[in-house]
Amino acid sequence: MPDTIASAKADAQTVGLFTGSVLADAGLTLFATMLGYGTYLIDGDGRVVNSWTSDYASAGPAYLLANGDLLRTGVAYLNQYSVSLHASSGGVIEEYDWEGNLVWSYEYIGDDYSQHHDVCVMPSGNLLIIFWGYKSSAEAMAAGRDPATLSSNGLLVDSIVEIQKTGPTSGVTVWEWHAWDHLIQDVNPGLPNYGVVADHPERIDINYTGTPVKGTGEADPDWTHVNAVDYDARTDQILISVHTLNEVWVIDHSTTTAEAAGHTGGNSGHGGDLLYRFGNPQASDAGDASDQLFHGQHDAQWIAEGLPGAGNTLVFDNGWQSPDGEYSHVFELRLPVDEEGNYLKDADGSFADPELVWTYPQYDAPEFYSAYVSGAQRLPSGNTLITLGASGTFEEVDWGGNVVWKYVNPDTDRGVLGQGQAIPGDEQGSANNVFRAVWYGYDFTGFLGKDLTAGAELVPSGVSATLASSMTSLLGQPLAVAVG
Repeated sequence: MPDTIASAKADAQTVGLFTGSVLADAGLTLFATMLGYGTYLIDGDGRVVNSWTSDYASAGPAYLLANGDLLRTGVAYLNQYSVSLHASSGGVIEEYDWEGNLVWSYEYIGDDYSQHHDVCVMPSGNLLIIFWGYKSSAEAMAAGRDPATLSSNGLLVDSIVEIQKTGPTSGVTVWEWHAWDHLIQDVNPGLPNYGVVADHPERIDINYTGTPVKGTGEADPDWTHVNAVDYDARTDQILISVHTLNEVWVIDHSTTTAEAAGHTGGNSGHGGDLLYRFGNPQASDAGDASDQLFHGQHDAQWIAEGLPGAGNTLVFDNGWQSPDGEYSHVFELRLPVDEEGNYLKDADGSFADPELVWTYPQYDAPEFYSAYVSGAQRLPSGNTLITLGASGTFEEVDWGGNVVWKYVNPDTDRGVLGQGQAIPGDEQGSANNVFRAVWYGYDFTGFLGKDLTAGAELVPSGVSATLASSMTSLLGQPLAVAVG
């Protein structure tokens, strides 16, 4: 084990820095509490370097831009499907400068659609955002959905759009991709998308229902529930984590919007069809339950150039509703490509499996579990920063699986906890839950010219903060956000 230094606090410590080590990467960590209003940048000692406050409850990630500005998502309001279908909420994206001034606020929400979960900042400065759109039961059946697996309330289906900022509160869509344009089904032969599912791994089977609603066994009307999006400038491709189907998809961004709606065009020549998919071969009728790798995964991302494992993918597999037991793991995977970068297929026409490069932990550990949110990030040393989102816990582990840094978020959606105070929550998660923490090295361009002097720790030492009794939404009801 590395020579770690336990945080010098009382035995009753519940939050803040638990473990530090000279083997941890020197840098700053950014995080925002789900449904909280604050975003914090802390150093390796748990001291606050900068913080920002919004009028909107956090709906997901927070990132720093190349100029040091903060980008975050928030809950604009709850529309009718946020309530009736327990749809993921969001709808507003904000940018704050280093001093905390709001410089851009953009809403992407309406009566039957909403931005949610992740955003991805592209090299151009444009944003890739996820949004769900509502499809009625009639629309779903017209696309070949079996009525026996269809809620009378309809379906929610995800899309990806690229937004270019145009003003302090405005933006324009410059590219878009919709899962609904790439369906196949084997139920209704009278429809044009009828075919043999196994023969078309590039299409999405509208009748594969994925993980059921927990406790009911019913098909989830939140059919795709995309929870992460990432972009690779080297290939001009997009990586999408599809929670309900327990898959990760790769699509071509080099297409026009018209090509992205079809099956030809772009660098791949395949339009907006899936270039590759992995994690659950059942979704394309290419395997059974024994072949399923992911169960409710989050934060699928390519490891960036210059980092150990560059070009591989990292995925936080939550293990949610896994028949083998609910244990989480982080997987590093090498996707199968030929010399030209084309994704390989097996002899039967299905996509070849990725190669498993690294796993943490290497065994099923009951203490390493997060039912929802969460993520993993490769650091320059080869260490990996892991967010156990449901418990607001950040762990940096080395290649051998040793924890060299550990921090538990003191901030909750009801206020900041005092040291020793129990963290509110239930079996579903804690009030200090975090979508994903992000690490930045001191050489990050956004820190140039910024004051990085660390102040006090976020957690009040030895005193208990007063928590608000509850948090209410704009509808006057307790605010809940689907964050699977």
